This record gives sequence, structure tokens and C-alpha cells, in this order.
Amino acid sequence: MKTKNRAEEIFAEALKTAMSTEDSYSRKRVLKDIACEMAKARFYSKALKASSLIESRWWRGWAVKDIVSEMAKAGLFNEALKAAEKIEDAWFRTVAFKDIAGEMAKAGLDVEKVFEKALNSIERIEDAGYKAGARRTVAREMAKAGLFRKALETARSIEDPWWRDWAFKDIVGELAKAGVFDKALKVADGISDEKYRAEALKSIASGMARAGLIDKALKIADMIGDQRRRAEALKDIASRMAGN
Repeated sequence: MKTKNRAEEIFAEALKTAMSTEDSYSRKRVLKDIACEMAKARFYSKALKASSLIESRWWRGWAVKDIVSEMAKAGLFNEALKAAEKIEDAWFRTVAFKDIAGEMAKAGLDVEKVFEKALNSIERIEDAGYKAGARRTVAREMAKAGLFRKALETARSIEDPWWRDWAFKDIVGELAKAGVFDKALKVADGISDEKYRAEALKSIASGMARAGLIDKALKIADMIGDQRRRAEALKDIASRMAGN
């Protein structure tokens, strides 16, 4: 207890010192880092209070997003959701909801409403690139949670083909991990980007090998146009056959 109290005192001193930093960038950066470190030490309410000292909406959003992630890891889902709602920056709010949903999914909880909050936040992102990247990130987390239909729907809503193919590649990887190979192949077939298509097929081949479907895995490996990724797929297949 004494050690924890002492740590709390030193965090307070760190904040006081950070606030006296004259350079604006350095002050915002170090305040964000301190707040995040406080959250890792489970001083959640004090971490949120510390984040309010950051004058930049962007840096403050980053700090609260990281704090929310730590709260979610600790199973404090309601508290994390309340904190995430207050994040002003739409990008960081989206990522915060995505992180909460991911941790809730690990705990076996219903996460569809939380993902809806993430999708709603995406609509508030003005930059097209950030918006596409946010959709890809959320789609990947949906796939990790086993929400494949919703993940594909989110991926298809991405206008930029490069980001869309990246999202499909991520979803294929999760489908392969789940052993849903027919669906994974169908999604991979729709990927235009050669690199992402190769990575998707490699994921399927490796997944099939893990499932003991060696002949099918070899056929998929033959479909990979990229030499490096074909070699990686063959390596995974051979390793599985050798009993590794």
C-alpha cells in the first residue's frame, strides 16, 4: 500500500513538472505519456483527470483512448464506454470503441452495439484516408470477434480499393483461423491487390495445413503468385507435416 501511495505521489510530481514544460509539443506529449502510464498502473480516474490537462484535443483524445483500452483490459467495460463517449476526436473515439469491443468479445460478451458506436464515430471523421483506415480497423476487429457478416459489410463500405482490399485480407485471415475456408477463398478471390491477395491465400493455405488438410493447402499454395508468400505458405505446410 505504501508503495502504491508513493507511486501516486510521484505521478503527481511528474504531472506538475510536465505542466511547467514551456515547449507546447513536449508538454502535450509528456502529459499524454504520464496519463497512459497512470492507467497502466490502474490509477484510472486520476489518469482521466490528468488527460484533461492536455490542451490539444488530438493529444487528449490519444491519451483517453489509451486509458480506455487499459480499462477495458481490466474488465471495466461500463467505465470504459463512458470515457470513450467523451473523446472529442472521432478517430480516437472510433479506436476506443473498437478496443472495448475487442476486450468484451474475449470475455464472451455481446459486442454488436459497441461496434455500432464505433461505426457511428467513423461517420464523424472528415479525412477520407483516416475514415477508410478506421473502417478497415473496425472490420478486422469484427472478424476477430467472429462477426464475419458484419465485418464484410463494413469492408465493402470502404470506397478506396487499396484500403478495402487490406480489410478483406484481414478478414480472410480470421476466417482461415476459424476454419471457414470456403468463405475465406470466396473473399480472397475478390481481392484485386496482388500483394493482399497473396497474403490472403497464404493465410488460407497455412490454416488448412494447421487443420491437417495438406493436399488442399498445397493446391492453395500453388495459386499464390507472389514467390515470397508462396514460399512462406509452403514452409508452414512442411512444418505442419513434420509435426511442428
